[in-house]
Amino acid sequence: ALLKLHLLTHSNQRPFVCPHSDCDKAFKVQKHLEYHLKLHEQSDAFACHMPGCGKCFANPSSLRIHKLIEHESTSGDSFVEKRLRERLDASWKMAARQREKLAALEKRNAELTAENRELKKLNKALVPQLESLKGRNVQLVKEVQSLKEGNSHANMGGSLLGAESMGRKRVRSGAVGGMSQTTSYV
Repeated sequence: ALLKLHLLTHSNQRPFVCPHSDCDKAFKVQKHLEYHLKLHEQSDAFACHMPGCGKCFANPSSLRIHKLIEHESTSGDSFVEKRLRERLDASWKMAARQREKLAALEKRNAELTAENRELKKLNKALVPQLESLKGRNVQLVKEVQSLKEGNSHANMGGSLLGAESMGRKRVRSGAVGGMSQTTSYV
C-alpha cells in the first residue's frame, strides 16, 4: 500500500479533486486535499490587513505573494514592475558597456587599418630597392665564386712558385667590381 502511494507521487495522476465548484485544484495525496479543504473553510484566516485592501486568500503563500506584489514596493510600483525595472536597468547598463567596448574596438580597428595602409605604401616603395639589392647580391655571389676559383688555381701555382722563389708567396687582396686590387709578396 505504501509503495502504491509512493509511486503515485511520481505519476501525473491527481485523483483527489477539490469539491468546491469555484476551485479546480486536484492532488496526488488525500492529506493534501484535506489541508486544502481546511483553507476553504477558513478563507478569512489569510486576509490582507493593509488599509483599504481586505483581500482574503486560501493559503499563506498566496497572501505573502499578494503583499510582496501589491504593498511592499517603496516606489509605488508593484513587485513585478520593480523587478522588471531592475532587470531593464541592468540590461541598459550592460548595453552601455557593450557600446563602449564596441566604440573602443572600432577605434582600434581604424588605427590598425591606417597603420596597415601605411605599411603597404612603405612596402610598395621598398620593392624596387629590394629587387636592386637582389640583383647586386647575385653579382656579388658570382664574383665571390670567381675569386674562389681563381684562388684555388693560384694556390696550386703559388706553391710551385714558392718553391722556386725561395719561400716567397704571392698574396692578392682587394675586390673586383670597381674596387682596387693589390698584389704583394711575403
